[in-house]
Amino acid sequence: MPKISEKASIKDIAQAAGVSISTVSRVINGKRNLQPGTVERVLEAVDKFNYKPNAIASNLARKHELKGVDASKFKTGIIGFLGRNDTDAYLQANVNGLMLNGAESVSQSHGLSIMFSTCNELMRDGELPAMVARGQVDGVVLDSWMLPSPKWVENIASLVPVVLLSCRHESVEHSVSSVMCDNYASMHIMIRHLIEKGHRRIGFLGIDDVNRPTDILKHEYHTDHDQRLSGYLEAMRLYKLPFDNQYLFQMTRDWQQQNLDQVVEQAVDQMLQMGDNRPTAICCAADIYAITMCNVLRKKGLSVPKDLALVGFDNSQVSLLNDPPLTTMAMPYLEMGKAAGRLLIEMIGDPTMVSRTINLDCQLIERKTCSLIM
Repeated sequence: MPKISEKASIKDIAQAAGVSISTVSRVINGKRNLQPGTVERVLEAVDKFNYKPNAIASNLARKHELKGVDASKFKTGIIGFLGRNDTDAYLQANVNGLMLNGAESVSQSHGLSIMFSTCNELMRDGELPAMVARGQVDGVVLDSWMLPSPKWVENIASLVPVVLLSCRHESVEHSVSSVMCDNYASMHIMIRHLIEKGHRRIGFLGIDDVNRPTDILKHEYHTDHDQRLSGYLEAMRLYKLPFDNQYLFQMTRDWQQQNLDQVVEQAVDQMLQMGDNRPTAICCAADIYAITMCNVLRKKGLSVPKDLALVGFDNSQVSLLNDPPLTTMAMPYLEMGKAAGRLLIEMIGDPTMVSRTINLDCQLIERKTCSLIM
């Protein structure tokens, strides 16, 4: 038996009260239909040793309350969610909040809890998330916008099932599934919208993921930006639009460590040097690029959409606040979170399940940054 100053375990409480561990668990979790005096003895022991059950133990005690799942496959009853720690507060609240809410609503419907943590620094350092290293979760949903190293993802997936958001990693060893938006179809919708406005010379502004970490093979790792660029090129060919490699304005993924205004200004200067052959519209792989380009053009005495039409991607909160309000593709963040939660719960329940990717539709939100060419 531990000293009162030492941390007691549930086994110590059971011994002090002269009952079984399951009886202590029932008392702690409010199940009081027990013999007279039993509850009092357990509570006295809890008070004497200042016993505080941790969240894992509490969830273990509630495993029999899980709904619609095989409780024997869940060790903790907790789903992990690793989100971004973005410097853009609007983006962080919009993306993390909606996707987390989606995953949480699905988890709660099955009686599961959810544990949230940011992971930018962990991805950079290659360190396992504490919730995984300590065995606190049964599986992890990972918002992989920051392009984690495949080795880091593999290390996590060797311990628990993983569902990636906005990225696909075709692991051959572990259970790694994905939930993405349908980037290919979205780019086709975007290009068709611009064609209907009379545009034919259409450019693309995004990230060049060729500069990805060296251990990522092109056919094994697919990001939103990969697919948006591929979708753009595919649509340009399909609709027989004139294409020039100069229409591609691409940044490296480390743009956040630079000044985004300067990076985009270089792209604008490159475009203006093309003279009459320059694009009349630009498809941007993210709202933040379109909004930044809008500001750079304004500083140069040009206006959107009169001098250049812009379409963003995300439907972030700031897209509506932009001047003029940004036409954009709305990502179904809430539904992506729900789909990821459902998929992860399936994977935990069936360890033999083959990894798969779910693609969800996006919606064109037409605002004021695209106008008809007269």
